[in-house]
Amino acid sequence: MVIGGMLGILDSLTGGEVILVLVVALLVLGPERLPEAARTMGQWAAKLKAMTGNLQSEVREVLDDPAMKPIRDVGEFVAAPRKKLMEFATEAEREAEEAKREAAEAQAEADAAERAAAVARAKADAAADHAEEAEEVAEAAEHALAEASEGTSRAESSTPEVSIWADLDAEESFRAASRTAADRS
Repeated sequence: MVIGGMLGILDSLTGGEVILVLVVALLVLGPERLPEAARTMGQWAAKLKAMTGNLQSEVREVLDDPAMKPIRDVGEFVAAPRKKLMEFATEAEREAEEAKREAAEAQAEADAAERAAAVARAKADAAADHAEEAEEVAEAAEHALAEASEGTSRAESSTPEVSIWADLDAEESFRAASRTAADRS
């Protein structure tokens, strides 16, 4: 930290201050040792810069690790709380919008299923009604057939003319039952 603070001081020096430092160094070290001292300071500054660069790259590698994301988030929050809170709020809004969209899709699917169920119930009711009507027609046909059989047996016991009339009556009863069934459907 002391070295970083020292480099920060050198960065903040103005042109006049740099000249003043060089004049003081010339007076303290003398003209013979000044070039060697400057070279040594340059080498140390290069080593320091290389070490801080390596340190920065290692810190970056550690922070880029996915396991360090929570720590990085905390660090970003501490550095810029307002910005991080805005990011959190934006993310929460996006997630809420996604949840609303999914809920609307689910509701639309449920509505479609209800409509399909209503159509199926209506078809089932219509089929049940049609079955009842068919049953009534079958009963009417059985009744007409029974009447025709009765008429035929009576006619057989009487004359042949009565038998023909009984057959015609049975046929007419069957046609009437069929017409009634056709009218209902």
